[in-house]
Amino acid sequence: MCGESVEDGITAEVVESDVRVTNTPLGLIVRNKQAAIEQHDALWEEYLDSDHYVVYTDGSSGKGRSGAGWTCHERRLRDDPVAIGLPGEWCALECAICALYKALGSMWDLPPITVFLDCLPVVEMLGCLGEGKWNTPLAELFAPVLSRIGSMLLVWIPGHIAIRENVVVDFAAKEGCRRVVDPETGEGVVMNLRNGMLAKELRQEWRALHVGQGHSYYCRLHSPT
Repeated sequence: MCGESVEDGITAEVVESDVRVTNTPLGLIVRNKQAAIEQHDALWEEYLDSDHYVVYTDGSSGKGRSGAGWTCHERRLRDDPVAIGLPGEWCALECAICALYKALGSMWDLPPITVFLDCLPVVEMLGCLGEGKWNTPLAELFAPVLSRIGSMLLVWIPGHIAIRENVVVDFAAKEGCRRVVDPETGEGVVMNLRNGMLAKELRQEWRALHVGQGHSYYCRLHSPT
C-alpha cells in the first residue's frame, strides 16, 4: 500500500512493506544541541562498565566520491575504525545507512547495542520499520540483521560538535571516500532512498551543519566528562 506524506512542502512517498521487523530499533532524538551532548555524555559514562555494545557510524559524500566509517566499543575497549569506499553516486543519507548496516553486519547475539550517529533521517526512518512504512528496500535490508542481534537504541547526536568518537568515524568516512569502492557493497547493497524526506534533509540539515559550521569546528574538541 502506498500513500503520500507532506512535510514542509516536500512530498514523500510512504510505502508499506510485507516485511515486518520484530526487533525494531528505538530512536532517541533530542533536538537541542547542548541537551543532546549532555545526553550522549551521560549514556557514554553509563555504558563504559556495562555489557552494552556502543557503536558510532558516519557516511560521507561529495565531489563524486562516497564513503562510510564506523567504530565499535565493548566496555572501555575500542575496535580500530573501519573505512570503506562506496559508489560515488550515492548520497550522504545512503552512505550513513550503509555505515550502520555494515557495522551491524558482523554482530551476532550481542548484548544491547547503542548506536550514536549524526544523521537524523536514519534514526527516524529505522524507527518506522516496525510499522512497515517509508521504504520497502530498507525494511528488507535490515530485517535479517536485526533478527540476530539484541535490542538496539539509535541516538542522534549533533554533527560538527566534535564529540570525540563521532570525529573519529567522520574522518574514517572521509578516508573511505579516497578508497576503491568496496565491491560487495557496490554490487550487493542498494539503498534506493531518493525521496522527499531525503531532499529536505540535504537542503536543510546537511547544508546548515556541513557548510555552515565546516571542518574548522573540529578544533574545539568535546570530550565526555
